[in-house]
Amino acid sequence: MKKSIAKYLLLLVTSTIISIPFFSESAFAQDTAARVKWTKITIRLYDRSKMSGYLYKVEDDSVLLIRDKIPYKSSSELLSQPRIAARPERIDKIYVNNKRMAPLIGAGIGFGAGVITGFLIGNDPPGFVSFSASDKAVMLGATGGVIGAITGLIIHLAASKTLIISGKKDNYRSYQKQLALQSLIH
Repeated sequence: MKKSIAKYLLLLVTSTIISIPFFSESAFAQDTAARVKWTKITIRLYDRSKMSGYLYKVEDDSVLLIRDKIPYKSSSELLSQPRIAARPERIDKIYVNNKRMAPLIGAGIGFGAGVITGFLIGNDPPGFVSFSASDKAVMLGATGGVIGAITGLIIHLAASKTLIISGKKDNYRSYQKQLALQSLIH
């Protein structure tokens, strides 16, 4: 009895330690560029062409994007990057893509937790249906990975938005503050 409680306690501690970096925004941040919030957006124009990049700045008369996510150490380096501008009259829709990595992160966490759980539960006693610890690790890892990926996909879909501008400045202005909060330069 005490041995199974110790296994489950070890499982809880290990799962918590493994998942902390995925839920901490600053766990991997080493410099200024890593801490900057990069928001990937795609703008569909009325001529059906698309512009994609990272949201740089939202102005009264345009949305500014930069194409590449660049490492920088000062704001002057960021200001020197070439920008792409889209005027509200030409914009049909803006797709804001947040949490793009959520399904992959969810699958990784679910798989890891399932494998650890499978090994901690151990071998079944011999009988009609019994599984080894490695069999359980594979089965629980696969199940946890699928459940984690589905959860991550739901998070991704909930965090992504489509803003319908339809070339109208009033529509653009209604989303302007929301977009500005996600831009690199406020």
